[in-house]
This record gives sequence, C-alpha cells and structure tokens, in this order.
Amino acid sequence: MSFLKNWTPVAIWAGFIFYMSGKEGVNLPSFPYSDKMIHICVYAMFGFFVARALARAHGLEAYKIIIITALLAGFYGMTDEIHQTFVSTRSAELLDLIADFLGGFLGSLFPTFSISTSQRHLT
Repeated sequence: MSFLKNWTPVAIWAGFIFYMSGKEGVNLPSFPYSDKMIHICVYAMFGFFVARALARAHGLEAYKIIIITALLAGFYGMTDEIHQTFVSTRSAELLDLIADFLGGFLGSLFPTFSISTSQRHLT
C-alpha cells in the first residue's frame, strides 16, 4: 500500500504531461523562452514527486535520489519529445529535453534537501 501511496502522484503527473503533450494548439505565454520555462516547471514537479517517492518508498541516500530522479526525468522527457512528433502541431526539440532534465534535477532538490536535513537532526 505504501508503494501505491508514494508512486501514485508520479503516475498522475506523468499522465498530465502526456495529456498536455498530445494537445494541439496550446496557447503559451509570449515571452522569450516561455516554453522552456514551462518545461522546467512541469518537470520540476515531476522531479519533486519522483524524489519524494524514492525517499519514502525506498529510503535511498540523497545523492542517489538526485541522480535517479534527473535520469528518470530526462528519460520521460525523451519519451515526451518522441510523443510530440506524432502530434501535428508539435515537434521534438533538444532544448525542451534539456529543460525537462534540468527541471527534474531542480525538483529533486526540494525533498532531498528536507530528507538530508531531517537525517542530520536524527544523529
């Protein structure tokens, strides 16, 4: 039950990303690199959920959580970019993939920092 409780937010957020990637004609704010900022923010949430699940369900050390989360975000970002090639108004972009990886990395820092801080208080 704990596994489901920890990984369900990851699955829901991944589904949200997949759904939004499949939409045609999404209106984005118009400022320079707004689409990259959106990728970073969306994948930061994904990274947050993954890191939290890894910490709670698997009890990994902070550096392992960060590495695994960044890699998972990058991998999911790659599948997202491939998915977008099948949507008529979308395309795959290397900078989007980099933004996804960066967002996942940044998102992993929040739960990881709180975990390492709480572990210091326990010793």
